[in-house]
Amino acid sequence: MRRTVSSLLVLVGLAVVALASAAPITYDVTVDSSSISGTAGALDFEFNPGPLVTQAASLQILKFTSDGTLTGNPVLTGDIAGKLPGTLTFNNGTAFNDYFSDFTYGSTLSFEASLDGRH
Repeated sequence: MRRTVSSLLVLVGLAVVALASAAPITYDVTVDSSSISGTAGALDFEFNPGPLVTQAASLQILKFTSDGTLTGNPVLTGDIAGKLPGTLTFNNGTAFNDYFSDFTYGSTLSFEASLDGRH
C-alpha cells in the first residue's frame, strides 16, 4: 500500500511539473454576428485574476479579423497592451484588465485566444 501511494504521489508531482512547463493553450474563436450586422456596439475583452490567490497568467488575442469595423480609440484599463486588429496582451497582475472598443458589427468575427500560465 505504501509503495502504491508513493508511486501515485510521484506521478501527481510529475504531472504538475509537466503542466507548469506546458506550452500555451490556444483556442480558435469564430462568432456569427450576422443577426446584428450593421449594428453599432462594442467589443470588450477582459482577463482578470480570480477572487482568491491566483496563479500569474497571460492572455493574447491574436489574428483578429472581421468584416465589421473598429471605430474610435480603444480604452485600455489595467495590465494590457496592444490594439486590434493587432495582438492584445493581457496579464492578470491587476484586479481589472480590460480592452473596450467601439465596433460596428459585420456578419462574422474571429480570433485566437492564447492562454499561458508561465507569466
